[in-house]
Amino acid sequence: MMNFKEAKQFLNENGFYLVEAQIENQDKAYQALMTLAHKVNDAGYKLYVVGGAVRDKLLGKTPNDYDLNTNMPGDEFLALSDPGTGRINHRRIKDIAHIVIDGEEFECCVLREGDVVQQQKKCDITIGGLIWDPLTNKVIDATGYGKQDIKNKVIRITDFMKDQMLRGRQIEIMWRVFKAYAQFGWEIEPESLDVIKKMIEFRDGEVHVFELLKEKILTLPHKEKVFALCKELGIYEDLFGENPNKLSTGSKNWTKKDVTGIDLDNYRRNR
Repeated sequence: MMNFKEAKQFLNENGFYLVEAQIENQDKAYQALMTLAHKVNDAGYKLYVVGGAVRDKLLGKTPNDYDLNTNMPGDEFLALSDPGTGRINHRRIKDIAHIVIDGEEFECCVLREGDVVQQQKKCDITIGGLIWDPLTNKVIDATGYGKQDIKNKVIRITDFMKDQMLRGRQIEIMWRVFKAYAQFGWEIEPESLDVIKKMIEFRDGEVHVFELLKEKILTLPHKEKVFALCKELGIYEDLFGENPNKLSTGSKNWTKKDVTGIDLDNYRRNR
């Protein structure tokens, strides 16, 4: 039996251009998502898909996974999980629930204050600030630039993050920009590139990105563009060492905390 991607390719190659929603009925994760969305809606709450899955949807691709957001209380949401499955991690202003629906696992941000639009406005780059209501098929653009930037193939730092660039979050912003650049090869919006340059100046040229960034970039199709940009910015050897295909800590040993002065793991747990 063909999977979703194979079925879509077969239909397109043979002249059957069905709308994506019709084809997606063959996709197990999509079916489980819709089951969950209806359960949440029946209980009087809303479930949204956010981030990369929405971007992929607008690009005509099948999402690898679905990151979710809901206003349903965490304990009630967790009760929707298949029997004997599911867990929840409590953070300062939100909970992160991992639940299983019909054998498919989802991660969901359970907001205790604010709403999904305000949450997504705080994304690092605009193409990550998109929100999709799977029941109405409506896409909300929280930053006001996400849809436009996907259409024009542009990587843009959000206004919120531009304001945060000198507040201990440089590493997160650079990570998102470089990852997207390596993944898509799109143009980096000029003002966003200026923000990156200012980050480097602010750090007195001492820019180090943790190993996760380098390990991920080396697997992405446009990594050479990242190498070229880093050379242009004068941070290539600091990030990648002499051999870009061999992971290196550059000019010194460092930790995530060393980069920004904060413990990023602990910071994220409490956001």
